[in-house]
Amino acid sequence: ETFEGLTLFVRGGKSGYLRTEHLAQVGKHFPNSKVEVLPEAGHDLHVEDRPGFIRVVREFLALV
Repeated sequence: ETFEGLTLFVRGGKSGYLRTEHLAQVGKHFPNSKVEVLPEAGHDLHVEDRPGFIRVVREFLALV
């Protein structure tokens, strides 16, 4: 099953939660998705890189 709407995934570069090998599956189920990486953040990326998180979310929201 797929979701065709615009979707944003934000991952921390130091987190193992959404790994690179998962991205093909993400694209399969969410074909209109965008994946942003905050390289210095871990799993709590909204806390560890608050400015980066706000930036990527604002950029995405400007598209919708």
